[in-house]
Amino acid sequence: MDIPWREARLKPEYGSLYPFLDAGVWQLASTVSFKVAAWLALYPDRKLADGDRILHDEHFEFRGSGAGLAGERRRCGES
Repeated sequence: MDIPWREARLKPEYGSLYPFLDAGVWQLASTVSFKVAAWLALYPDRKLADGDRILHDEHFEFRGSGAGLAGERRRCGES
């Protein structure tokens, strides 16, 4: 299935690190990123992100092209 947007789902084994997310449920990656960023703003002592990505590759699965309507993919902070 070719999805024109990027989706993410939290792997069940990391559910305890993200008590505000439902593990195993596909959601728009941008929505999940926003939720994680907001949670980290409230709890700055937590370190969940790895490098320049807000969603840790080990903790999440991804699907979809991420192309959206603009036809291009960007990471947070890229222009």
